[in-house]
Amino acid sequence: MKRVIIVLIVFIIFYLLLQLIFINFGKGHIINYKIDGFNINEELLQNINGEVDNYYIEIKKDDLVFSYQLFMRNRGSNLVKKIKYFKNSNYECIVPILKLKDVKVEPICKKDGIYYYLSTIDDSEVIDYFKEYKVKNNNKKLKEKNNITIYNNLIDNHYISLDYYKGIYLINKKDKLKKVDLFKKEIYDKELSFVIKNYYVIADYNELYDFHKFYLINLENYKIDTIISDKEISLNSYVMGIIDNEAYIFDIDNKTEYMIDIDAKDIYEVGNEKKGIKKYVNGEFVKGNVYEASDKLLFSDYTNKLDEETYSRVELIGGKKSGYYYLYKLNNDKYDVYRVPSQNHEVKTYLFTTTDINSIKHTKEYIYYAYDNLIKRFNEFEGNIDIIKYNDLKYNKTLKFNIYER
Repeated sequence: MKRVIIVLIVFIIFYLLLQLIFINFGKGHIINYKIDGFNINEELLQNINGEVDNYYIEIKKDDLVFSYQLFMRNRGSNLVKKIKYFKNSNYECIVPILKLKDVKVEPICKKDGIYYYLSTIDDSEVIDYFKEYKVKNNNKKLKEKNNITIYNNLIDNHYISLDYYKGIYLINKKDKLKKVDLFKKEIYDKELSFVIKNYYVIADYNELYDFHKFYLINLENYKIDTIISDKEISLNSYVMGIIDNEAYIFDIDNKTEYMIDIDAKDIYEVGNEKKGIKKYVNGEFVKGNVYEASDKLLFSDYTNKLDEETYSRVELIGGKKSGYYYLYKLNNDKYDVYRVPSQNHEVKTYLFTTTDINSIKHTKEYIYYAYDNLIKRFNEFEGNIDIIKYNDLKYNKTLKFNIYER
């Protein structure tokens, strides 16, 4: 009898170990079930190279297809326990109630084939029905100085750099606003500037035509360092792109390509008229020539089509099984921004409208963008909120901002 108990205990331990291995190292699951008359397709994706661990949940009924993505590892199955449903003359809406008490998702509504998060809807009936999910935004001013206003909506681990004509503003929740002067004169177009990791990098615009030095400003502690080039670089240059935390720039006047290594704090010549240049196409470097680069050759995975529909820009953020396609559609002089999950291109959801298509910055959970003289932030739970008001943004699209997420 004692031996049987020992064997049983060993078997249970072995079974639990197998379950633990499956949970942590398995590829996930795909299951289907029904809740409150809705069909649920739940897919857990994890431990897949190039993808982010996530649950993708589709909730279907007749011609309705709602989708949710939860970026987390295995926390069980059959996550949806209840569905709250609402319909009026304008919208048809749902919100799933999950078994995970610490995870709440946003109500989504459908109108004329387009989906909308509750935070982007003005319909009073919808808002009243889902009032427990409505987030109130804080428009209290945190700091106001000269022509810049910072609202009390900063996130602890987000660091913002914002161009001004003689340098940059550094903005974060701890110190609010710091001004860093870099140049003796006002510079209206800082083409040679970018952010890699926690560093803001900019060419020495104190020079008139050619320069040897890049300034390197730490966005967390404001320390200023420099990167020195052995060769003269023309200010008639531009940033081709940033790949694996290395920046590539092209000197148009001297037909030379450089790579800037932030970790080594050094700059290397990687292309010229004689040997050609490196360009980045479909996820890899290939050989090109300086004449292509002289016409602003950018390292970009942008396209303008998705499933035969044409947009001003289409970009995939994240993996092909765990990301979103962001769609930018020109509407008069503004761009309406939509996204569709990579798993189902039919579920197109409106997010926000921007006045500058090149201003979009993605972090893990948020999207920052410009609208006239405002820098705003979006996610589906809090909607679109004001972060910074900076009047010069409205009239000078060359002024840039960047986000570093620690």
